[in-house]
Amino acid sequence: MKTSKKVMALMLSAAMCAGALAACGKGSDTPSTQASGQTDASAESESTAKKADENTPLVVGVMELSEKFSSFNAETDYDKQIALLTQEPLLMIDRGGQPVLKSIDGAKVEYNGTEYTYQGIYDWDIQKEDSGKTTYTVKIRDDIKFSDGEALTADDIIFNYYVLCDPSFTGGATLNTQPITGLKDYIKGDATKIEGIKKVDDYTVSVTTDSYDVTTIYQLGLEGIAPLHYYGDESKYDYENDKFGFDKGDLSTVDAKDGAPMGAGPYKFVKYEKKTVYFEANEDYWRGAPKTKYVQYKEVQDRDKITGVQQGTIDLTDPDGSKQTVEQVGEINGNGDVNGDVITTSRVFNLGYGFIGINADTVKVGDDPASEESKNLRKAFATVFAVFRDTAIDTYYGDAADVLNYPISNTSWAAPQKSDADYNIAYSKDVEGNALYTDGMSQEDKEAAAKEAALGYFEAAGYTVKDGKVTKAPEGAKMSYEIIIGGGGNGDHPAFQVLTDAKAVFDEIGIALNINDPSDANVMWDKNNAGTQEMWVAAWAATADPDMTQLYNSGNIPGQGGTDSNYYHIQDADLDELIADARVSDDNTYRKSAYKECMEIILDWAVEIPVYQRENFVIYSTERVNTDTITKDPTPFYDWKSEIYNIELN
Repeated sequence: MKTSKKVMALMLSAAMCAGALAACGKGSDTPSTQASGQTDASAESESTAKKADENTPLVVGVMELSEKFSSFNAETDYDKQIALLTQEPLLMIDRGGQPVLKSIDGAKVEYNGTEYTYQGIYDWDIQKEDSGKTTYTVKIRDDIKFSDGEALTADDIIFNYYVLCDPSFTGGATLNTQPITGLKDYIKGDATKIEGIKKVDDYTVSVTTDSYDVTTIYQLGLEGIAPLHYYGDESKYDYENDKFGFDKGDLSTVDAKDGAPMGAGPYKFVKYEKKTVYFEANEDYWRGAPKTKYVQYKEVQDRDKITGVQQGTIDLTDPDGSKQTVEQVGEINGNGDVNGDVITTSRVFNLGYGFIGINADTVKVGDDPASEESKNLRKAFATVFAVFRDTAIDTYYGDAADVLNYPISNTSWAAPQKSDADYNIAYSKDVEGNALYTDGMSQEDKEAAAKEAALGYFEAAGYTVKDGKVTKAPEGAKMSYEIIIGGGGNGDHPAFQVLTDAKAVFDEIGIALNINDPSDANVMWDKNNAGTQEMWVAAWAATADPDMTQLYNSGNIPGQGGTDSNYYHIQDADLDELIADARVSDDNTYRKSAYKECMEIILDWAVEIPVYQRENFVIYSTERVNTDTITKDPTPFYDWKSEIYNIELN
């Protein structure tokens, strides 16, 4: 699925497929070649699989490779994984989702009662002045080398920053929105360098910002450090004379390396051939040579992932977390469990969540999307959608997903929890503010209560309601609305049943809900980008920090000159102020409170109906993978990929 590259700076993807590795994908061909001595794993099966030797690769089943294997330009999460397998990060995120600022000597952080050590190649120091002016200083180890033997230095970091600040850069990790001192002057052409980016010494870089922004450290903490001498032009790098490895506005040398990534990471890219990416170990990796010498990323169809592990052609992969998947794995194991002699499963809640969105500019009464009448119109739809979430999600996911009541991932530290005294079920009140549901209420009675509440909201919105039927719309509103869902044209989507059940209710009361399930999901995103959609179904996969700016700030409505990512078209000055205040605070207690208030405003506008929080499934062969070497206590922020260099084959 496609979305704005600017949204991708915040959102890792906007996709509806399940999986810890990435998002929706395409099919594959089976590779028949060998690389650098490694065995062609696809030639093996359950009956022929042998004990691993040094040439046996770890085979990872993936989907949708665009061949842009670059930390700068990767279009899918799988593409990014390939890039990052070859590169080393300038910031790690711990299991709890917090940045690890000091890593050279190892940072000890407790999670689930166990103390874990996070060791990397950097140390960050953040100095914040009363004015908000902030200086971020990063010092790296002086003994780190890229896989080709060249030293990693401050010049490489500066090169990366200038690529991400270049006015021609179109990738997802741009720094152009950060308040770096002098950045605007550089972009406009009024300066030949960015004043706030300085080389302190050969292994130290500082970045000064005019104001404090909690997201800055995540942007400066590069997911992977791309080497200047490989992605840039060394003859065009002279820090003292304002030359940074390429001609400003021309990133052709960077883009030319999209197909063959390189860096200081645990593995070296060998080739991409017949839908398979081949890697070999970086023997000089600073942590020591990876335990498994070869890795292959192999494109497969989602339906073939589980059988691939069963048959021995895949060692590790990420099938969707549906009820059908759980049952299939249990049958293969022979014990009804997702863990057994054939397959071992890691289950972790996804960082993102599924939702139904409503465009406030196209679903409104009169000319004012912020009026109470407009809000009531949208609440009529939201109330009916919400009542069907439990049964629909249980049918699709079983116990592999939870219904969500706030527009934020439950994995975030800022998410309201059911144990909170003021926790509310989304859209569970009538127009007078009375609770619709009671403990022990049957689903049938809940649906009847939601139907009655929807009629009340329609009437409050100015619709004519008579004898349980909506008979006339007020000026500026309609009797028929469209909702778009990416079910591949055949309804294969966890929220599809929500829509079909809701449609039946709306049919009964005289409102037409037209479900559009195009075979091409780009139809939905094209309408979103044009601002012409009315309602849609999608999922956000967010970054570690819960900043809400890009999705809900008024300036980011498509066509307003911002990030073009506020598809809800919500315009609320109070919401803008709260988001801005939370973004410049480093007090997480205050930020959590502020975001709770933000979410209540969003729900009051009724532009987003949270639907589900699903689990990521990562399965691997119990027989072929040494389960003791898989990352312990995985989370959405820290999983098997974080320690792939430790994974051993049996």
